[in-house]
Amino acid sequence: MNFALKIVSLLAFVSDAAPSIDEHRQDFATYDANKDGFIDPSEVRALYDGIKSWDLSAYFVAVDANENGLIDLDEFLAANEKHDSGDLDIKDY
Repeated sequence: MNFALKIVSLLAFVSDAAPSIDEHRQDFATYDANKDGFIDPSEVRALYDGIKSWDLSAYFVAVDANENGLIDLDEFLAANEKHDSGDLDIKDY
């Protein structure tokens, strides 16, 4: 599994039930290291040191809906909803 897919997999806790919005909010807070309300590529890279640039770019293309180079909470929650329902596949990006 490539790093981008691992990131999306790690966005949700492993369980039989879909994670709650509160759990996704907690995940967002973990990624948002500087607490500015956005996840930027450097914050993802800090958590996944060996991530390839292509995988990181694919993740941001898939999740960053407004294409500003940052992932806000709404984009993060939308991506998790798509992931939980099986509608988000990083390989498509």
